Amino acid sequence: VYYGSSFSTSEGIYSVVTIKKYSHPKNALPGYKESIEGTIRIFQYTGGTCYYRVNVEDNMDGKTEANNLFYSVMRNRFYNVNISKITSIGYPDDEDVTVDPTDPINQKTYMQAHITVEPWTKVEQDAELGM
Repeated sequence: VYYGSSFSTSEGIYSVVTIKKYSHPKNALPGYKESIEGTIRIFQYTGGTCYYRVNVEDNMDGKTEANNLFYSVMRNRFYNVNISKITSIGYPDDEDVTVDPTDPINQKTYMQAHITVEPWTKVEQDAELGM
């Protein structure tokens, strides 16, 4: 049994590699059997840059996942996101870092983050007006 592979197509950020099994080293000669064992998708990274996604959580004011406001970024709030660990390489381009509409939050992630939602700090000052 002999195996071979070839890049068959490109699907956006992926290249698709087809893995074939042959019964003869000269590949698909007449009378010899050829079968496709499977395909794999390989990320294409350009320029050494990768992208990550962090879902910013805001659990203040009774927001929950059920009312679709839990992951809303609100005005007059300061969000401090602490990246504590990078567990894997990210996405190869920023267009692929999107929310899966069928499973928007419980998707596989490549980063762990600890997020602290902090209120705005009020600054008070006394002033005298006039000339």
